[in-house]
Amino acid sequence: MSEVRAIHRTGAQRRNPEQRPALDLAAAHRALRTGLEAFAVTEDLDRSLVDELPRLAAATGASHAFVVRRDGHEALFDQLQRSLPLQGPVGACPEGLRAALGTNGATLVLPIRSGNEIWGVIGIEDADAGRSFGDGEADILAILATAIGAAAQRIAASRRFAAEQARFEDLTLAASDWYWEQDADLRFTFIAKRRDGINRIDSTDLMGKTPWDANAGVTSPEAWARHRDDLSARRPFDDFRLLRRSPDGAEYMVSISGKPVHDADGRFMGYRGMGRDITPLVQAERRASTAQTMLRNALEALGDAIVIYGPDWRLSAYNQSFVAMFPHLRSLGELRGKHVSELRSAAQGAGLRFDQSPVSANADSLRDVPWTDEVTLPDGRIIVMRNFPTEGGGWVGIRADVTASRRHEAELRHAKELAESANRAKSSFLANMSHELRTPLNAVIGFSELLKNEIYGPLGSDRYREYATDIHSSGMHLLELINDVLDMSRIETGKFVVAIEDIAPTSITEDVVRLMMVEAQRKEIELHTSITHETPRIRADRRALRQILFNLLSNAIKFTPEHGEVSLDASIDGEFLHISVVDSGVGIPKADIPRLARPFEQVANALTRATHGSGLGLAISKALAELQGGRLEIESELGRGTTISVWMPLAG
Repeated sequence: MSEVRAIHRTGAQRRNPEQRPALDLAAAHRALRTGLEAFAVTEDLDRSLVDELPRLAAATGASHAFVVRRDGHEALFDQLQRSLPLQGPVGACPEGLRAALGTNGATLVLPIRSGNEIWGVIGIEDADAGRSFGDGEADILAILATAIGAAAQRIAASRRFAAEQARFEDLTLAASDWYWEQDADLRFTFIAKRRDGINRIDSTDLMGKTPWDANAGVTSPEAWARHRDDLSARRPFDDFRLLRRSPDGAEYMVSISGKPVHDADGRFMGYRGMGRDITPLVQAERRASTAQTMLRNALEALGDAIVIYGPDWRLSAYNQSFVAMFPHLRSLGELRGKHVSELRSAAQGAGLRFDQSPVSANADSLRDVPWTDEVTLPDGRIIVMRNFPTEGGGWVGIRADVTASRRHEAELRHAKELAESANRAKSSFLANMSHELRTPLNAVIGFSELLKNEIYGPLGSDRYREYATDIHSSGMHLLELINDVLDMSRIETGKFVVAIEDIAPTSITEDVVRLMMVEAQRKEIELHTSITHETPRIRADRRALRQILFNLLSNAIKFTPEHGEVSLDASIDGEFLHISVVDSGVGIPKADIPRLARPFEQVANALTRATHGSGLGLAISKALAELQGGRLEIESELGRGTTISVWMPLAG
């Protein structure tokens, strides 16, 4: 990654790893693979960027991904060029670059190089300004930046080559650079230059001399030998290339073509032909060759096997991963030019089993739409073959070994089944144990109540009465825990049945508020509600809604310090009644909110350590709300209090 360095990275530099979004490796791999495939063959880079940037944003969990070209921002990029290479992340992006990028959140930006120039930048932005991007995101951007730069360079070279070729063809149609004639001894006797004089041939150096006597140009000894053989045999020759040097010292390439001339009696009279300065063409060919080499290197760098077929369905290009994946193909020798049917026949002969898609079975449809097949190798490996049609009737194929991922999927399914089985066993065990515990516990609660109330006479010492009170209180707390466990177990096993009916919310809220008022007054907490008989009726289960509101108000009072405030309110929200319990308590850290609605989860603070509970209240409330067609959400700010909202369907 040394050629692509981060030019901007923002976000908290110290952050709890548990709070940083985890990079989805599978999505990152897919985004990289599809991006590299697209950029390796695209002729429309803008279109490919439109397609691939959303995948990049999704893979990195960013709000969006972007690419900004240098075009239109030359002054800004010139400033950036002078500051490179930057060693790792910097603390602040140049103000002009940030304005050009239009970024406000946490960003990670890398340069895109095309050759020795910065072609543009690629980046991702997260609306969460506190997010810290890691090495994984930087590596993904670096790889794609390299691929985009290579694609830009390849497309530019291709376009330059096309322009040079068009120019060359125009010049050839108008006139060659010069015409020439030789006598029977192969000495130049005539050289006619173009009328506009645009050529670098000095005829005085050639007249009366043979090409080798006149040092007409430089080429390999083998090429000179073949050319002399052609002349000696009086054969026509075409595109004999020589490297020449002009009077000003500049090197240029010329192409000579000629045909033998005979008189009416068939006697050899010499040669006649034309010459062209093909320096632009040679340079374009070299650039095209470089671009082709870069493409070939990119294909080889991919871990998956890549094949490219022409419109005649013959293999035109492939990487070594393709041969390594299908070793039986080595027996066919050179694979380029082989028809797809020949390759498939060889594969079937080697014992490969194909699972064709409906699209693949219809050969005519392969010209228009992508398709995917699977093949199983004799050693049990599974290869997924994804194919994409290209303009002109050909197609590009990607062959990926998915054996490990399929095995992993099977293991995950098995693990999920085991976990579900264990969860069911756990719920059944807890339910059975809770029933077994509740029977003797009822006796403990009942007898302790008799003792603390001295139903059958004084106990004597006050300590006995205190002990009986403590036993009764602890028994009631344990009974509440057992009841919560039983309710959670019934919910998880699907045995909790709700009876939905039209009910007036006040028929529930008045009772719950009255029960909770004693505890609120004990802590001097102001408890009030705005729910009245005018509040619309809802569709709910009376017992389940009562338990939800009791749990929420109990938690609100429990975790609100003395002299605080708790309110129970309701408002219409579309087709739902929005019921909210708001407290002025200690609040909950945002990172802890998602786990609070999971069974047995509590947030540790001074108040929770001083209170008792099973950690099931919110989990039961959330599950009961969903059983009734509603939902539960938690909003909180540390030190500012908590709002727990329940949406229940409106009646009628």
